[in-house]
Amino acid sequence: MDYWQILVLAAVRLGRAAKLQKRLKRHASGIELIAMDAELVNFIEKTRHVRGTARRRVLQGEHVPNSEKLFSIFEPHTQLYKRGKAAKPMQFGRQVLIYEDGAGFIAHAYLLPRDKDDRDVVVKQTRIVQKRHQGRIRRGSFDRGFQLTAHHQHPAHAVAGHRNCRMLRRCCCFRRFGV
Repeated sequence: MDYWQILVLAAVRLGRAAKLQKRLKRHASGIELIAMDAELVNFIEKTRHVRGTARRRVLQGEHVPNSEKLFSIFEPHTQLYKRGKAAKPMQFGRQVLIYEDGAGFIAHAYLLPRDKDDRDVVVKQTRIVQKRHQGRIRRGSFDRGFQLTAHHQHPAHAVAGHRNCRMLRRCCCFRRFGV
């Protein structure tokens, strides 16, 4: 089955869903039927969105940015993100930035917006954690994924401060970029 046939099939299903929605509105009297109608409206809108995106991307050859794509009608918050792992370089889900203390307790968590990468928010979020702990955090350990070309943008600077860079000498960004 090619994309054109799938889009036609989706249009048929949307037509049936619209008819069902009209019937529900005529006969909806209880809270359960009203809730079913709201859920049906939600799925109709999401299906139209996915169908429109598929038409633009496949049939019209348009480049559709990920921020406009809906990867799951059941979990619309799902995003496509790069993990940087060889086995699974791209994954679906949602990115969360987690900070743990030395004992492994979660000290801070931040749900990233769909259009942001962890590099875009890590410095700001590290400063928030440092402020929450009244500046008592003296060390930070970060993934190699946080290597940045300018060392003053490294998240460890939000921990150590710009003047106290000694703790960063073991940081991967110093070795890799020769800072």
